[in-house]
Amino acid sequence: MRQSDLDAVTAVEERSLSPWSREQLAAELANHLGWQLVAEDLERCRLVGYICGRSLPPEAELFKLAVLPEYRRQGIGSRLLDEAEKLLQEKNVQQCHLELRQSNLAAARLYEKAGFGEAYRRKRYYADPQEDAVVMVKIWEREFDEKH
Repeated sequence: MRQSDLDAVTAVEERSLSPWSREQLAAELANHLGWQLVAEDLERCRLVGYICGRSLPPEAELFKLAVLPEYRRQGIGSRLLDEAEKLLQEKNVQQCHLELRQSNLAAARLYEKAGFGEAYRRKRYYADPQEDAVVMVKIWEREFDEKH
């Protein structure tokens, strides 16, 4: 993600659950621990999804994954997760955490398919409407060389 992507990412975010503002997205882009990737429809020259989080090896947290509604169920979310995993492994991350609303079953299925598992729940974490947060984690088993 680049600064020039912020308007398009904000447009994707506005059509998502619990949207972040453009200012929040810009702050995340500027964070030195942050990582962001975008998905584009090259035929239409259109940004259609993004993923962002932060990493401080050996851990990372996935903050947002969003795809425009008309592009969902086409594998874009899975591809963004795969690319994020490659990036995190290059950064020597061993585990990644995320949280989502308990009612967001489509996202839970996507994360489970990518190898995340439920770790625990935060009771009444979300407001408007009040709802539990499901915390999920993925751990990569890795062999380290003698330098680590």
